[in-house]
Amino acid sequence: MIAMNLADLERSGCARAEGPRLWVRVPGDWPAEGENRIGYVSILRLIEAVRELHWRRDVSPHVDPARLDSITRTLTADFMSPVLADTQIICTYALRWVRPRSYGLGVTLAHDEGEDLAQVELANVFIDPDTLRPIAPHPNLTAILRKQLPQTEGNEPLAEQMARTA
Repeated sequence: MIAMNLADLERSGCARAEGPRLWVRVPGDWPAEGENRIGYVSILRLIEAVRELHWRRDVSPHVDPARLDSITRTLTADFMSPVLADTQIICTYALRWVRPRSYGLGVTLAHDEGEDLAQVELANVFIDPDTLRPIAPHPNLTAILRKQLPQTEGNEPLAEQMARTA
């Protein structure tokens, strides 16, 4: 059976979260019959597991999950190299930008020897789980997320520096 989410991956023993990283041993039964690599649907399941890891670590501790959720508005993916079955990969994420009602999340899948296998960029929108309408989360959450943005030489988030110069 193919794991459908982060909890399934962890329960099955093929994934282990370690800080902002998800270590995955790609199961041998994930590829299509006769192939030794997983397809884009399985890769996107791994991306979703990493997004869940981000939510577990960076969002849930600061909000009431019954009052805030998110949906993916856009997704772009670059598949640089096949993801082979029975190999260990490292999945990492980083915030790219934060706006009042949305944020960008970049996810990278890499071979444990360092070769990038796939890179995915997600634009996520915060929503009210009852109405499914976009909402702005509490300003404390956006401040916490902004602190995780990549820093520049002047020790200020890159997105803020770019906004000033645009």
